[in-house]
Order: sequence, then structure tokens, then C-alpha cells
Amino acid sequence: MKRVLFHSNSAKAFTGFGKNAKNILRYLHKTGKYEVIEFANGIQWGDPSLSLRPWKAQGSLPNNPALLQQLNKDPQRGRAAC
Repeated sequence: MKRVLFHSNSAKAFTGFGKNAKNILRYLHKTGKYEVIEFANGIQWGDPSLSLRPWKAQGSLPNNPALLQQLNKDPQRGRAAC
């Protein structure tokens, strides 16, 4: 089975990228040919909503509030973390 890593906005995000990600991931998962892994921008590591998806999913943001605050002090660094 081939493994596909998909990096984009979260499939649950209400954005164009999120909707596109959801449609692609849903299709790939339904084929049964791929092990799908979503790397979701805008979601913290270990977020409970990630476990509700039919494929593996991992958030891109750290779940440490102090680290998030430090990243957000510099807008350029904060954008890079997402």
C-alpha cells in the first residue's frame, strides 16, 4: 500500500484550501489503495478532533502555549509555524 502525506490547511477548516483538502483526502481514503496521512495547518498537536478523521492526521502547531506565544511575537515566524 502506498503512503500519501498531504500537507495543507486542515480538512475541517472553512477555507478553500480546507475544502479542497477534504475532497482529495476523502477520495484517496475511499479508494483503499493508500495509507493517507494529513499534516493539518492551523491545528495543534494532539487535538482531539484529529482522532475523529478516518485517516491519520497530525496538527502542525505545538500544543505548548508558551511556545505559541513566542512564535506569535514575530509575525513572520508565526506564519512559518503554521
